[in-house]
Amino acid sequence: MLIRRVGEDHLNRRLRAWVGRGFQPITTILQVRYDVYGQAHPGVLELDSRQIASLRTADAGEPRLRALADLLGEPVDTLDGGGFDALFDVYYDTGRNSAPLSLMADLLQQLDGGEVLPATERTLLLEHMAGITTGASRIAAGLPDGTGFAQKTGTQIRRACNVGIIAPGEPSAVIVAACAEDFEEIGQAERAFAALGRALADSGALDGAGMAD
Repeated sequence: MLIRRVGEDHLNRRLRAWVGRGFQPITTILQVRYDVYGQAHPGVLELDSRQIASLRTADAGEPRLRALADLLGEPVDTLDGGGFDALFDVYYDTGRNSAPLSLMADLLQQLDGGEVLPATERTLLLEHMAGITTGASRIAAGLPDGTGFAQKTGTQIRRACNVGIIAPGEPSAVIVAACAEDFEEIGQAERAFAALGRALADSGALDGAGMAD
């Protein structure tokens, strides 16, 4: 909704202004679904946003393709693309909605330093990121209790990410950006992220980082 409000073109221009080239085109999550499932059948482009959203009620994989076929009123064997995972593989190869982790870290560093947003908006965003709970089993799980962590998670088919700022706004702030791919189940990725959090703590990189009250 925020991307629709701001506009994809405007958002992508701002990203280029902040970090230069390297970020691939950013789109709405709805457009991601059209791009992925549209490979399977041209009728996907006729589905509305609620119909696309309803696919989430089916498990990822073949059950979701069956749900898509039901929406289209077509037999599942008429869908192209070579299967559910193959549809996402082709989409990932386009590079849309992706960027090198180093550029993501640069953007977070600029955010923490007050370079990309005015003070009020920066504080609002960091508070929102600090309240995110979807990462409770990821990097945050390996950090010492009370460590401030303004973060964002992302989860896609066989891919997961966790990025953020540990002790935001402090001289001892630590920028972290990590992604995992090709795991069997999400728990594997979450355990790897938690291990990264523990490694950061054990390394002394967080020494002096402020603890939340």
